[in-house]
Amino acid sequence: MIEGVNGSKNSGTKRGRGRIKKEETRVQTLDRGISVLEMIARAHPISLSEISRRVELHPSTTFRFLETLRQRGYVQLDDETGLYTPGLKCFEMGSAFLVTQSLPKVAEPYMNVLVERFGE
Repeated sequence: MIEGVNGSKNSGTKRGRGRIKKEETRVQTLDRGISVLEMIARAHPISLSEISRRVELHPSTTFRFLETLRQRGYVQLDDETGLYTPGLKCFEMGSAFLVTQSLPKVAEPYMNVLVERFGE
């Protein structure tokens, strides 16, 4: 038996298309780690305690996510200040995305917001 994120158990057998609920397909641990990374991207530099508070995770859990992300290069820790910032791997991931996209396609949603805001 395999235990799901929500505590449900199943035999691991495949289900028919369209029958799996969205919350059953999400991996809670990965979701939490991405939340930590997104918080750093939005509010950097930022401390462990502030990240923990904002993403509503225990500081020890947040620390483990941060250490994993730091070791993989996704976040950097300033030893003097104790603050976290995005790491080089974030830039690499963004660059990999941009290589697959045309500039007009990437810019279009942002341009639409500007047009709505400024009416031009």
